[in-house]
Amino acid sequence: MECIDGGIANCKLQIANFELQIAELANGAPWTPNPEPNPMSEPQSTPAKRPPGTCLPWEEKRKEIPKIQGDEPLVKRVWEDVDGLGYMYIWQILLSF
Repeated sequence: MECIDGGIANCKLQIANFELQIAELANGAPWTPNPEPNPMSEPQSTPAKRPPGTCLPWEEKRKEIPKIQGDEPLVKRVWEDVDGLGYMYIWQILLSF
């Protein structure tokens, strides 16, 4: 029973529901599990906004910079390499602490 997030009114409501379930069980009603889904049990899949392993995709960065005079595929490759290193760094920091 989670009463912390919803305040005292939510806590009172949950206690009342709990007492009602106990009374029904005492009267011989069959036990049924809570119909509310557990948000931690099944991860919600959301459409990916960015390709995996990137912080800022080349397509977004390309819109921010002026016209490239030289070899654009070279600039793209270097950008994706640096961006991938940044992504790895962020994950290493998150997993290390």
